Amino acid sequence: MKCFGIGNLTTDVKLGQGGQKNTTYASFGMAFNDKIRKETVFINCISFGKAAEIIAKYLSKGSPLFVVGRLREWTGDNEQKKYSVAIDEFQFIGQKNKQNSSPLGDAPEGTTLGNEKSNNSENLDGCPI
Repeated sequence: MKCFGIGNLTTDVKLGQGGQKNTTYASFGMAFNDKIRKETVFINCISFGKAAEIIAKYLSKGSPLFVVGRLREWTGDNEQKKYSVAIDEFQFIGQKNKQNSSPLGDAPEGTTLGNEKSNNSENLDGCPI
């Protein structure tokens, strides 16, 4: 199922390699506010390839991010429903990051990495979400 949302990272980004093609991936948690139910939803996210490298380089816990991806649902050990998102596209929002400046370093203010594509055709088996 396709999903999109704006949230904040709840963990620092973990960069790794895995899957059948030893693809680079970035995994991290995000929090999304559900204004209708008045609750916060916590979801694990994963991105692949160059997009994963960019996310790991510029974002950290607390960073805001807009994501578009595929929602996966499964039942955890305690019979509770769990969710994750395999990110297809993302866009930086706001200014908060590891360097506390523009996510693009010396790029002019307001510049974005809009709609950076993630090559997530990789089989998700063996990845940490």
